[in-house]
Amino acid sequence: MTIVMRGSSRSLGLALGPLVALAISLSPTPASMAQYAPAGFPDAPKLVLAIAAWTFAWWISGALPLGITALLPGICASILYASGPRAFGYASAGAAVKAVFSTYMDPTIVLFLGGFILASAIAATGLDKRIAYGLAASRFAGDSIARTSLMVWAACWFLSMWISNTAATMILYPIALSILTATGSKPGSKFGEFLMLGLAYAASAGGLATVIGTPPNLLAVSALEGAKVASIPFANWMLFGIPTSIAALATLFAALWLIYRPGSGGEAVSKEEIEGFKRALGPMGKGERIVLAGFALTVALWILRGLPDALRYTDPALAERLSPIEVLLPNDCIPPLIVGLALFAIPISLRPYRPLLDWESGMKYVEWEVLLIFGGGLVLGDAILKSGLAKWMAASLMGGRMDAALLAAIGVAMGFAITQFTSNTSTAAMLAPLIVGIGRELGMGAGGVAFAVVSSALATSFALMFPVSTPPNAIVYGSGYIRMNRMAIVGLIIGLIWIAALMPLCWILVPRALRAM
Repeated sequence: MTIVMRGSSRSLGLALGPLVALAISLSPTPASMAQYAPAGFPDAPKLVLAIAAWTFAWWISGALPLGITALLPGICASILYASGPRAFGYASAGAAVKAVFSTYMDPTIVLFLGGFILASAIAATGLDKRIAYGLAASRFAGDSIARTSLMVWAACWFLSMWISNTAATMILYPIALSILTATGSKPGSKFGEFLMLGLAYAASAGGLATVIGTPPNLLAVSALEGAKVASIPFANWMLFGIPTSIAALATLFAALWLIYRPGSGGEAVSKEEIEGFKRALGPMGKGERIVLAGFALTVALWILRGLPDALRYTDPALAERLSPIEVLLPNDCIPPLIVGLALFAIPISLRPYRPLLDWESGMKYVEWEVLLIFGGGLVLGDAILKSGLAKWMAASLMGGRMDAALLAAIGVAMGFAITQFTSNTSTAAMLAPLIVGIGRELGMGAGGVAFAVVSSALATSFALMFPVSTPPNAIVYGSGYIRMNRMAIVGLIIGLIWIAALMPLCWILVPRALRAM
């Protein structure tokens, strides 16, 4: 998400970032910190702390565009490593700089790029609207406001697994408005708040299901892989992401129904307007069929790639026979790139020649700023580990006696609180490398570290309290059907319910989804 901060806040952050970094850099290095530094560089942990403080100040305040701020760790880390490359594990200054900036195109970042291209293709052909209108006008929904609301939310929930939460909400927003108009619901009505709040929150719930559902998910995976703790392939994430996401949607519906109990005003849904939206799309076109096939192929390849790993625990012999799959599909970024390339190459017409995707339509939903933030977070996490800062922080926290549950609780609390007021992407970019570094240096197992970092990343998606917390909230608040104080109260309640309901699921399922590195 992108938040427009007030000019005074941005100006304050712009000055505060470098001033805090300078103050940290000029202060004496504590002996307890220096003992964890690379040989010959006792100030390295302190300097990386200064870099992190500068980056966080600009990210939180929005002093510069988030993607531009994400370049700051790369610049500063390059200078630090180049001053003594061997101490940080590099053969030369040139190798250090090359490694730092190569991180901005890490395979996990390329995976998200592929996901953005698929999302652009789905939107360009109108396939997203067809899915949404089809669910909202289904027989299951009927004339019941409860079932209709659930189907609208389910459509948004499903779409947000694969495209941005913002885009998914925008697609379903006019359907929700038409339902409110058809039922005669007025701004401030129980049903209006019920339907609109549920729409925004369903987008956040759907984003939990897949690695590409929302940027914090991929940031968690990137931090784990960057620190060589473990990897979570696309299919493996879904082993806990799908149950967690379903639980989020189910508890959302139950909680909002108990809070609002809509229907007491005699509302009934007329399907005429929704059917009108659906009919206006006409029959499914060639482009939609191709994109649907490409989407299905991508998901199938992701699942196929994770099959050998999943079978290692139940049928090791079959897993070994299927191991060539991991050679043909060595990374999760390969399937969407294969399909994305094909969608640019396949012509939708020959006379005149017109490809299914051109550059403009294929890049429509590619969020370059988000990709840069991923890179900056990875570079910062690597610097925190290489400088010894993670070791010092781990030793400082409770004398090194912190367990995974407590570390996860701290991360969840911070993620949930901070993301109500600032970008969930930048919040996850700050927390993921810190939590991974601390967990690793405290000697936690891969399962414990993964649980802590994944839990905190998921909590950054529980930004439900204010319009500025996340774009879906802002979209539905703009409808006029929601009061600010109600959004804050209900958002807090739903967020706490999600924390209580979903974190135990993560504790059980996340360690089982890991692949050793």
